[in-house]
Amino acid sequence: MKSLVKCRACGYIMDEGDVTDSCPACGLPKTVFEPYKDKVSEKRRKLIDLHIHPIIVHFPPVLAIAVVGGLVLSFLLGDPWRVKLLGTAELCIVLMPASLLAALASGFFDGRLRFKKVTTPLLRKKIAAGVSCFVLSLILLGLWAVSRFDSPVLMLLVSGGCLVCNTYLGRVGATLMEAVLPG
Repeated sequence: MKSLVKCRACGYIMDEGDVTDSCPACGLPKTVFEPYKDKVSEKRRKLIDLHIHPIIVHFPPVLAIAVVGGLVLSFLLGDPWRVKLLGTAELCIVLMPASLLAALASGFFDGRLRFKKVTTPLLRKKIAAGVSCFVLSLILLGLWAVSRFDSPVLMLLVSGGCLVCNTYLGRVGATLMEAVLPG
């Protein structure tokens, strides 16, 4: 097992052998580091350190931003930009449900891996917001399939709802990144 140290000032954890003159996170001198014992098993730590869920969850918000931005800009700009922006929004609308399913699946895996369960209060809120966002993405996909941008205001409202859900998910997820993991 590696020898770990933790910065007393900011909580940054790293291999003892990698310490230089200062903490890479906060910049304080290396004297702020103290020995740290990881409470998580080495096998779990290797999986957690892959950061699968934190990486995958970036796709749905990007798609939601692209849809909202593409719709707004397509009505502000004339052709040929309108056609290109609507094409981009269309692709993002089609991809969004699948990206949300991947984020939800990786979230369940990550919750079980990090917290050994997915029933904590914050994880339940994340699940509810994720499912809501997924339903909104399906509604958006249905609107697109039926109307092909004939209802731009309604599509903008639904895609805005996806963006709000994604923002909430990101804020809650950021607070969970600082949570102390059970052994």
